[in-house]
Amino acid sequence: MREHVLSCQSVPLLLALREQLLPLEDEVPLRQACLAAVEERLGQLAGPKPRTLQLALIPFLSGTSRLAPFERRELEALETIAVLREWKQPSSEEVFREMRAHTDMLHGPAHHAWVMTSLAQATSHGTWLLQRARASKAHLTEDALRWLGRLLHEVGARLREQRSHLEWEMGLRLQMFGSELTQHVPTREECIAAWIQLGNWEDAVKKAAYDRWPIGRLREESCEHRARNELAWMQAFAGTGELP
Repeated sequence: MREHVLSCQSVPLLLALREQLLPLEDEVPLRQACLAAVEERLGQLAGPKPRTLQLALIPFLSGTSRLAPFERRELEALETIAVLREWKQPSSEEVFREMRAHTDMLHGPAHHAWVMTSLAQATSHGTWLLQRARASKAHLTEDALRWLGRLLHEVGARLREQRSHLEWEMGLRLQMFGSELTQHVPTREECIAAWIQLGNWEDAVKKAAYDRWPIGRLREESCEHRARNELAWMQAFAGTGELP
């Protein structure tokens, strides 16, 4: 297994695998056998200077407890990461095409490729940052908390540039908590308004009962639109936009 992982050339595939391994308990054999190799290979592919936040956050977060407060040296390290201008490469649409090629070889349906595409977005990074940020509230000075809040806002901004539901929502969560730490009221108000808007789109998708659509071909085609721009796809259900 380790040999297969270390020979993998696909960053999205490795990220999707990592997302499935992280929730497992430490003592689960599959996690023990694969997680370190996955992160090692991602580090090799990213190189010494990762060009995306998604890849740069892996060595920053790996090996740390989700309940551990941030230390000043970690904020300094996060400052150097937060300046990266891209969350990920390639785009979700390109990742979907890659995953579709893999599932086609296994005669799998398109929605399996969409699941893998969603995993490859690696939004667990944001959850990890939020958990550590919450643990830091009682330990950092007011100035350090404002600093942390600004960094969360920067990471959230990169996520909100993406057009997928999970990434956009995670970016919003980071910016919401960041505004709480910075005590910047306009940002918090903007986040609340965006959250309400997102909720309306989510409700529209639920009312359409998309997950229970019986016609496979419709779901297949829908996955392609969804991968191209999931937010626009959701807005189409809400009647406020066209399919991408």
